[in-house]
Amino acid sequence: GVIFQYPDINKSPRWQRGKIARALAGKLAIAAKVDAYTGRFIGDKLVEDLRKRIEEIKKLYAKPPPRKEAPPQKPKLRKEGKEKRREKRR
Repeated sequence: GVIFQYPDINKSPRWQRGKIARALAGKLAIAAKVDAYTGRFIGDKLVEDLRKRIEEIKKLYAKPPPRKEAPPQKPKLRKEGKEKRREKRR
């Protein structure tokens, strides 16, 4: 939920949102690890890398994927009940 509030994800078409969100999550994980283990600040480099990746995603996936067709529906099988069993006996 919180990651999807990021403006670049929120404003993107639905078929690009998941890809951008995964890229952002990866950069957030890297930032957290670097901060925890080294204490260095690498935020500027990560933001630059993220911007490049977002542009790459927008170029690669500019058009929506083709829609899948729904499988043909089969007629419902009617289960036999008490009434049907009585008719069979007659």
